[in-house]
Amino acid sequence: MRYNQKLISILLLILPILVFFRINSPLIADIIWGESFSKGIELAKSKNTPVVIDMYTDWCAYCKDLETKIFPEPEVSKLLENFTTLRINGDDNPDIAQNFKVSGYPTVLFLDKNGAYLDRIVGLPSSQMMIKKLKEVYDKRNIEDQIFTSLKGDPENVVLNYRMGIYYFKTNNFSKSESYFLKAINSPKNENPEKKMESLFIIGIIQIQEKKFSQAVSIWTKYLNDYPTGDESAARYYRGVSYFYSGKGSEAREDFIRSKFLATDPYRKMKIQEFLDKID
Repeated sequence: MRYNQKLISILLLILPILVFFRINSPLIADIIWGESFSKGIELAKSKNTPVVIDMYTDWCAYCKDLETKIFPEPEVSKLLENFTTLRINGDDNPDIAQNFKVSGYPTVLFLDKNGAYLDRIVGLPSSQMMIKKLKEVYDKRNIEDQIFTSLKGDPENVVLNYRMGIYYFKTNNFSKSESYFLKAINSPKNENPEKKMESLFIIGIIQIQEKKFSQAVSIWTKYLNDYPTGDESAARYYRGVSYFYSGKGSEAREDFIRSKFLATDPYRKMKIQEFLDKID
């Protein structure tokens, strides 16, 4: 009897400690972190969930704190159940880091189910900051559906078609992106002419991305003719690139020289000179 009382007393003493470690230990957190971006997006689509990406490096001390202290917090962990979670090493995946303009670690990226960017946290957040951001992102997770629903009521709306074009452009769905930009351009509505101009500009970028250089030349020529007050330096640079890869060196040189004269960005001037050196 005394033995049982002593055992009960010991259990009562250690039970709070066991509970503490059960709640706070990162070893028992049920968060499943994938390592493949493409597989993660496919999973998110199938689950219809937004995405959290923990961008880290092996040398980042705060990344370890985020992994072992913040994510395992009970409320944070619970909210993460509503997301597809990925942990990606930025040094091992520089293309992903560059695509999302990750310049410091840790960076937590928040995407929708198609991989479209929603938000980010740079640096080590507190658990309360992470909780707040997870709730905010979850509330705006269905941007595609929201725009699509709005377009049903106003299919020729320039801004809505432009926004849908931007959405698909960010997810690298260039065919859908171009179709919505064309709807914005061809809309009979005359409000927001700057969105029509930007739509044409991005279609030119898409043509270059897809290596359709002849079509790109036509797009950039139309841009320069239709929008004389637009970004001539950028348009001539991209048309020069299109001419260059179409094998038309003299036309490319003319555009590059004009673009360099108008450019204020040192990086663009450097890239132009690189092309000019190749032509010469």
